[in-house]
Amino acid sequence: MLFSQQVQQVTQTSDEILRRAEGLEKSGFNTYDAIHLASEEQAGVDVFLTTDDQILKVVSRNEKLLPFRIENPVKCLEEVLK
Repeated sequence: MLFSQQVQQVTQTSDEILRRAEGLEKSGFNTYDAIHLASEEQAGVDVFLTTDDQILKVVSRNEKLLPFRIENPVKCLEEVLK
C-alpha cells in the first residue's frame, strides 16, 4: 500500500547522478529537476509526488523514462482513499 512506509535518506550528489541528470535534461527536465529526479532514482524511491506541471508533462510523454511512479499528490490520495 502506498504511504505504508516513510524513509528519510540523504543522497550525496555523485558523478553517476550528474550523468543521469544530463540525460534527463535532454528529455525535457530543467537542470534542478533532473538532478532531483536522478537522486531519487539513485535512492530507489517507489513514488515521487509533485504538483509541478512541467515534470508531470515530461513524464506523461514517456512513462518509462524513470523506474518509479511520478504523480500528482491529489491523484495519489484519491487512489489511497478508494
